[in-house]
Amino acid sequence: MLLISIEQADQPALIHRIDRLPCRLGRSRDCELVLAGWRVGRVHAQLQIEPVAKGRAVRITDAGTLGGTLVNGERITDFGPISPLDLIEIAGHRLRVQFASELPAEQDKDSRPALSHDTLSWRRLVHRQ
Repeated sequence: MLLISIEQADQPALIHRIDRLPCRLGRSRDCELVLAGWRVGRVHAQLQIEPVAKGRAVRITDAGTLGGTLVNGERITDFGPISPLDLIEIAGHRLRVQFASELPAEQDKDSRPALSHDTLSWRRLVHRQ
C-alpha cells in the first residue's frame, strides 16, 4: 500500500491511500488518483511497482503529456525508484510517495502518520486527514 501526499499552493496537504498498482494519475475519473486542473492530462502519469534487490520500489512514467511530469525539478519520461524525499510535480500539484510499511513502527493504525521530514526548506510535515 502507498501513501501519496498531494499539496497545492495555499491549500492543506491531502493524503491518498493507494492499495493497487499500477496507479494512473490524471484528471479522468477513470484514473485511480484524480488531479484537478486544465493542465493535467486525462491520463498524465502512472505509478508502478518494480522489483529491486532489496524488495520493491515505485517507478513513475509520464504518459507523453504536453505539460510533462517533473521529479526534483527535472522533466522526466520515466523515473525510479522513487524515495519519500523525491518531489513529483504535475501541473501545480506537488506529490510525495511512500510505502505505508516505511512509516515508523511506533505509530499505531489510529495515529496520524507524518511523512519523513528532511532538512530541505520547502518540506512540510504532512498528516493524514
